[in-house]
Amino acid sequence: MVSTGGQKQQCRTLRHKNGNVSLVSYLSDISPALTLTRILQSFFERQLKQLVASSPVPLQVTYEDPSLPSGKSRQTFCTPNAGEGTFTNITLRISSPVFYTRLLNYTNTADALYYEGIITNEMNRTVTISDSGLLSLLRNRKPDESENERMGWLDNLRWDILRRVRCPPASPNYPDVEGNTGEKEKNLGLSELDHFVMYNCPPLDGYMYRKSVMRHFLSQRLAFGHEEVLTFLDFLTRIILGIFGATILLWNIKEGKKGLKPDSVVEAAAVVATAWGTHVYGLLKDLL
Repeated sequence: MVSTGGQKQQCRTLRHKNGNVSLVSYLSDISPALTLTRILQSFFERQLKQLVASSPVPLQVTYEDPSLPSGKSRQTFCTPNAGEGTFTNITLRISSPVFYTRLLNYTNTADALYYEGIITNEMNRTVTISDSGLLSLLRNRKPDESENERMGWLDNLRWDILRRVRCPPASPNYPDVEGNTGEKEKNLGLSELDHFVMYNCPPLDGYMYRKSVMRHFLSQRLAFGHEEVLTFLDFLTRIILGIFGATILLWNIKEGKKGLKPDSVVEAAAVVATAWGTHVYGLLKDLL
């Protein structure tokens, strides 16, 4: 759909670098609880702004999400510095908040919109698009591999772990269109949304995003998608490590070693690892 330039005054001002706004302040007027859906919604909205801003043709995207407060449920983004000529109009309407969690399972945002809103069974659709032929305009540039060199080895390790635990989309509730496998047969890696967060958002936002997404993927792989089960497993792991560490300490005292005084370096390392296992486990979780 093509719109006239006169409507462009309704568009929000866009910037390529959307990371200047803190995620916490960005979400403060949306929901007091930073749920996974709200966190993902905020990142998707910011990525959508960047995709529109970097579009090769003048583009206007109307983004609708009825689950958001009235002031944010309908927003319009336009390509900046596009002049007053005609520009292409796309409307994206989120029909279910499940879209944001399913988006994580796709490496390409345009493909996620295509599979979740076009070729899938109508009962399974989580988003509707006004013109599917225009989705190619919402494809991001391929990230330069040299950009990874600007990050430290620990950050690269964190994102590599996220890449390895990514899961394909779960099976839909209703029978899908025959042959609609798409991304499910591909080798999944870092997604366009991941790269957007890596290079355009503040480190604190990236940490919140990565931790939330990692928890979501682990719950899919280990707990059938139930994060409550993952929380219980985490709690159980801490209890087991604590009991094991306490047992080692008591054994050392019983053997007359007066605490942690093992006879070899290997034994010392084993004693410290078990005695402080809970703390090491928590530290690794925070680092990754």
